[in-house]
Amino acid sequence: MADEYAPINTENTSFINPALIVKYLQKSTNPEETLCVEAWINESETNRKEVSRMAELLFTKRAYDRMTSRNVDLAYQKVQRRLHDKSVGKKVSFGRRSFLYVAASIIGAIILSSTYIYLRENHIHSVEPNYLTVESNPGVRTRILLSDGTIVHLNFGSKLTYPDQFFGNSREVKLDGEAYFQVKSDRNKPFIVRTNEDNATIQALGTAFNVQNFDSDDEFTTTLVEGSVNITVNHPLGSSTRMELTPSDKIIFNKKSDSLSIVKTDTEIETSWINDRLIFRNQSMPQVLKTLAYNFNAEFEIRNPAIYAYRFTGTFQSRQLSQILEYIKISSDINYTIRFPRSDDSRETNKTRVILN
Repeated sequence: MADEYAPINTENTSFINPALIVKYLQKSTNPEETLCVEAWINESETNRKEVSRMAELLFTKRAYDRMTSRNVDLAYQKVQRRLHDKSVGKKVSFGRRSFLYVAASIIGAIILSSTYIYLRENHIHSVEPNYLTVESNPGVRTRILLSDGTIVHLNFGSKLTYPDQFFGNSREVKLDGEAYFQVKSDRNKPFIVRTNEDNATIQALGTAFNVQNFDSDDEFTTTLVEGSVNITVNHPLGSSTRMELTPSDKIIFNKKSDSLSIVKTDTEIETSWINDRLIFRNQSMPQVLKTLAYNFNAEFEIRNPAIYAYRFTGTFQSRQLSQILEYIKISSDINYTIRFPRSDDSRETNKTRVILN
C-alpha cells in the first residue's frame, strides 16, 4: 500500500501572486494552492508578516463594508416621502371611525418621527449589531481592533466572533482557539469572553489576558497578565465555579476529567507567541509537542515511548518547525521525519505530519 504522505517539497517559492494569498485568506484555495501558500509563508519571517498584514486589511475592509451598508437616514427619508405622497391625493369624506383611524396614524407617525430624531441626535443606534467572524488560517496570526478600542491577537487556527459595535451593558465576544486580549477599560461595560463550547466565561473591565480553548483539546486555560478577571467554569453536570484571578495566575480546566486548578506561571512564556517567539523552560516533551502542533499546524506520532519522559528547554525566535526539530534532535537525541499529507478533499486542513523515534 502506498504511503499517503509525501516528503516536504523544497522547491523555491520566493515569489507568489498576491491574489492567491487573498484567495487563501478567504478559504477558497484548493489543496495544491493551500500547500503552495503555506510553504511560502514558512519560508521567512518577512513572508509571515506580509500575510498577517494582508489578513488584517482584508478583515478590516470586510467589517467596514458591513457597517457602511446600513443607511438609516436614507430609510427615514423614504418613509417621510411615502407619508407625504399618501397625504397628497383626492379629497375624501371621513366618518368618525375613519377620523379616529387617521388621527391615530398621524399620532403614531409623529411619535415614530420624534423617536427617530431623538435617537439620531443622541447617537443611539439599533441594538442589533452585525456579527463578524475572523478565522486565522494556519501560519497566519491576526490582530483585530474592536470598536471599543480593545486589541485582540488571534493565534493560528483560531476563530473570534464579535459585533461591529457594542451595545447594552456589556461587551461580549466568542472564542474558539487561542487569543491574547488587551481590553480597553470601561467600568460601566464589562468585557466578556465566552468559549465556543460554553464551558467557561471570562469577565474583565480593563486588563490583559491569554485564553486557550480549542475544541480538539481537553484543556481550557486562561493566564492573567495584568489587572483582574472573574472566570466562571461550567461543569458537565450543570454546576459552575466562579474564581477571580490575579496577575500571573493561570487557570487550567480539564474538560474530560472535570478537574480545575490555579497555578502561578511565567506570563512571558504564555504570551511569547504574540511576538513570534516560542519559549520552553524544562517542559515535558508532550507539552512541547502540543505547543508546536498549534503553532505549525502539525500532528506528531511518537514511536519511542521513552520520549514521553523527556524534558526540554529552549527559546526560538521566528524559527521554522524543521529548525526547532533539528535542535531537539541534537539536544535530546530524538530522530524525526517530517512529511506533508496528500489530500484530495479541499475542505480539510492539510497538516504537517512529524514522526518521532
